[in-house]
Amino acid sequence: SNTFDLIHSFALNPLEQAIACSSCYVNNKSYDDVNNQEYVIVGTVYEVIHEIEPSSGRLLVFKLSIKQDESKSVELLYELDVNGGVYAIESCLGRIIACQGTKVVVYSLEDSLVEDLSELINYPIELIEESSVSSNVLAVYIKTLNNLVIVGDMIRSITLYQLSISTNKLIELGKDFNNIYLRAMEILSPDLYFGCDDSGNIFTLKYNGITDNSTSSSIV
Repeated sequence: SNTFDLIHSFALNPLEQAIACSSCYVNNKSYDDVNNQEYVIVGTVYEVIHEIEPSSGRLLVFKLSIKQDESKSVELLYELDVNGGVYAIESCLGRIIACQGTKVVVYSLEDSLVEDLSELINYPIELIEESSVSSNVLAVYIKTLNNLVIVGDMIRSITLYQLSISTNKLIELGKDFNNIYLRAMEILSPDLYFGCDDSGNIFTLKYNGITDNSTSSSIV
């Protein structure tokens, strides 16, 4: 039977709050010798008095394990201090993409290279920042479909990116130039998206694509 029994709890630091959580399939060839392992990624912020927006947070990587007796356990595999709060997390093509303040960051998961015996905690893996884009007032939402990524800004609506697996970089394909106070969004198909503003209005966006004779980005 399906129940909501407590499996594990994890205590955050003082002034820290978890505001993003996602179950991500991440490609890591060296850990457990299995590709596309499922991890639970949690994003946090530190709520410091007098800060208009949080200046710091953490990314926490957990893994759920099921033993032979069917008991379950959760293990913290890695933690990373970041600048800005982590507002949203998704996986795309085996990579982790996180909205951190004004930035959208692409991470890969690799074996830890830490060999310093003075370290109090040695993690088996680590998050490596591959690239980032900074064109947001505050990046708060993210959705993915195949190699496409849409990012929702707090007041600048939606921007469409394509993740290049060869370079691990986000390539901007188009954006909505309207100033919209976004409250929710979803990607319905490779060229159709919808969002909801702070007044409860639902709007749709369509990507027109890039013509064969042009390298310029089309507007969403």
